[in-house]
Amino acid sequence: MRIGVLVATAPLLAAGAPSPAPSPSSSPRWRPSLEVVGENPVVVEGRRFAGNERVTLKASIAGHHYEVVVTADADGHFKAQVAETDAQCAVYRVSAAGDRRSRAITPRRIPPPCGAQVQR
Repeated sequence: MRIGVLVATAPLLAAGAPSPAPSPSSSPRWRPSLEVVGENPVVVEGRRFAGNERVTLKASIAGHHYEVVVTADADGHFKAQVAETDAQCAVYRVSAAGDRRSRAITPRRIPPPCGAQVQR
């Protein structure tokens, strides 16, 4: 009789129990992201990093390498200047690595033809 009671109440308990929150690695919306928000100078914005995490930003812009260390705010956001250069016509990529294992990378940017003469 006890088994019948447990079996009968188990679905009720399961239905009323809250589902666990998705872990950062299981859902794309919880993954850290990195976006270039300025190209002259190069400025990036990071989101969904661990709160107060130290993040090392590395940029490769037209063959030059830059590194900056920032600290995310309590919500895991930051905005930082990576390089004092004009990257509008340069191929570049910026990566971020946090000291609590958060990682993000910008897609490689392919610049438009810069300095090309417009023919009429």
